[in-house]
Amino acid sequence: MSCFYREAVVFARLCFGLKAEALKPTYMPVFLTKKERKKLRRQSRREAWKEEQEKVRLGLEAPPEPKLR
Repeated sequence: MSCFYREAVVFARLCFGLKAEALKPTYMPVFLTKKERKKLRRQSRREAWKEEQEKVRLGLEAPPEPKLR
């Protein structure tokens, strides 16, 4: 496909009233592997735990109750 042909097709589409939005490329969603999902979950849970610990250290939150078994 030559460059001139592609330009002519795009120009014709614009002239015939197709919206520029229709010319935007569509992107496939990214699917994570099982290992990547586990890694992201671990990281987010660890960050939340660190934030909670920091709030306890600063005195903004009461320490959690001990877990009874």
